[in-house]
Amino acid sequence: GDLVFAHGGAAFTYMLAGALLLPVAVLVLVRTDDRQGVPLRVDLRDALRGADPDEGLSESGFFIAVEGGDGAGKSTQVEALAQWIRDKGHEVVVTREPGATSIGQRLRSILLDVSTAGISHRSEALLYAADRAEHVDGLVRPALERGAVVITDRYIDSSVAYQGGGRELSPTEVARINRWATGGLVPNLTVLLDIAPETARERFTEAPDRLESEPPEFHERVRAGFLALAAADPGRYLVVDAGQDAAVVTTAVRHRLDQILPLSEQEVRAQEEARRQAEEERKRREAEEAARKAEEERQERERQEQLERLRREEEERKRREIEEAKRLEAEREAELARQRAEEARRQAEEERKRR
Repeated sequence: GDLVFAHGGAAFTYMLAGALLLPVAVLVLVRTDDRQGVPLRVDLRDALRGADPDEGLSESGFFIAVEGGDGAGKSTQVEALAQWIRDKGHEVVVTREPGATSIGQRLRSILLDVSTAGISHRSEALLYAADRAEHVDGLVRPALERGAVVITDRYIDSSVAYQGGGRELSPTEVARINRWATGGLVPNLTVLLDIAPETARERFTEAPDRLESEPPEFHERVRAGFLALAAADPGRYLVVDAGQDAAVVTTAVRHRLDQILPLSEQEVRAQEEARRQAEEERKRREAEEAARKAEEERQERERQEQLERLRREEEERKRREIEEAKRLEAEREAELARQRAEEARRQAEEERKRR
């Protein structure tokens, strides 16, 4: 018909290159497919819509995760921070993983009991994710929604470090599973208590559980996993040397929280009261200053009036002295004139008598 398809050598070359690259693209897709058995269209749809939930902070409340290897002193720090934050007027919910819920307690007995040695690494990772899903849905999110401060002893990073690092599974996959399990909820602050495994082992006072019984190489990999997570997002992590005295560690964490922890209603009221008192004090000082200035002005006026009165009195005294001096001078001259007249009369009388 009227349709004409014209092409030159360049168009033909592009078409040929595309035809050759198509099987290569299919081969790459097959080799890199991380969800075997899932149709390509589903993968494309999930990629466009975002299969994994976006990570984000809770819109209310404040979420703190305390992480670290076994023996780092997490429980001690959690209790110390909880009491300090309660004293500020916040509602504080202290929790832990695994075992914070009734289902979590049953999972904890499976995960940490030495009798369950031999559980597959993937099963272990999935059981921790299951505990975490129950934990977040049943305890953490409700507490955050009512504005509480939630402090958890372990969270997602423990799975990434222990199962991803210690068990040498894929940290990316472990993190992805746990993001899905928690709906993408991340802590406002993650406190990493870093300590050498051999130092931590010296602190054990009870028989070690299944994970604590792992060899030193395992715990070294766990420590490296924690440090790698903190290095990747330093803004959300606080790494503290847990080998220090517990009070020093607590002080370091408090200093960071002083910068980012929202004020409680009690603190807001205290600040408002402090501002009110400061305003009243300012007004009182201004009033005192105004009264002082008014008094000084009054005293200055009185002083000036007194000086003016003294000046007038001094002028009046000088005037009177001058008048008195003039009067005396006039009297003296009058007396001299009288004496001269008397002398002239006497002389005239004598001259008369003589004549």
